Amino acid sequence: MKKINKSLILLFLFMIFLTTGCKKKDNVTADQFKKYMEKKGYVIVNKKDNIYNNKYFNNVYYAVEKEEKYTIQFFELKDEASSKVFYNNLKKDISTSKVNKYKENSKSISNYSYYELSYNNNYKKVSRINNTIIYINTDIAYSNIINRQLKNLEF
Repeated sequence: MKKINKSLILLFLFMIFLTTGCKKKDNVTADQFKKYMEKKGYVIVNKKDNIYNNKYFNNVYYAVEKEEKYTIQFFELKDEASSKVFYNNLKKDISTSKVNKYKENSKSISNYSYYELSYNNNYKKVSRINNTIIYINTDIAYSNIINRQLKNLEF
């Protein structure tokens, strides 16, 4: 009887973990990205016309830091399947930058994925929620500022 109770309790705790730990994230729309970044002093540049084969993209915006020290790239794709392919291509490109000493992190839960790599003084990150992607390729000195902005944006 005790063994059954323990099993039920463990199963119950596991179910609670699954339901609370794997929440879906909400999309950040292109309009939300633009408004938030403009409010924070970034210059927004529409880059959709510069993307080769842009039929897969609804919107492409670069948020350029006012002193042009770094750029946060935002992509809104037509659908989630296209964004997964684009995310995986960017992730593959980033991972080829590995050198002897590097640090990488990644996470993939439900509708959200991210991959980041830092090496020497470089920082690269790609993050996906549903059909939206953020891409960063900058000096590591700006990584904390950028990640704080992304956290505030809930990306």
